[in-house]
Amino acid sequence: MSNNGIEIHKITQAVLYLDGKSMLGKAETVDLPELKFMFEEFKALGMIGEIELPTNAVDKLEGKIKMNSLYGDVARQLTPFRYKQIQARSSVSVHNSMGRASELPLVTFMTVAVKNMPLGKFGDKKNVDFEYDLTCIYVKQVLDGVDIVEYDAMANIFKIGGEDMLADYRSNVM
Repeated sequence: MSNNGIEIHKITQAVLYLDGKSMLGKAETVDLPELKFMFEEFKALGMIGEIELPTNAVDKLEGKIKMNSLYGDVARQLTPFRYKQIQARSSVSVHNSMGRASELPLVTFMTVAVKNMPLGKFGDKKNVDFEYDLTCIYVKQVLDGVDIVEYDAMANIFKIGGEDMLADYRSNVM
């Protein structure tokens, strides 16, 4: 039986680590930052259309962590004045026509600071959750030991698949 080259990846869980310590059972959800590339509109005489061109810039990175309760050991570490290392570790199930073929590790490394300090929202017989807004200055995602993306706002590093997207830019301006 042939699998026709079809391969499906599925990610359903993750465990967060704060400065290397597991937050298993504490975090309910995490919204990882999204790299948004900045483009600028371009038009010129003789061109019948307008286009957008990349500007060698990335918009600010933001994310969220929703905790399922107040955990003092976590809350005391989160401050807008100190960046923290957070890891999201997950497993990618790879499926083909014969079933699950393998599972691959997916790790996202982030350097973040919190933008708020939630104190809780209480309701009758309802669990109180705590949602932290994050600002992120560094992110790196690795699938099965291979770099997917790395971005460091403070060091002008931006790589996709290990290829330095800003090498020429840095050599021209620095």
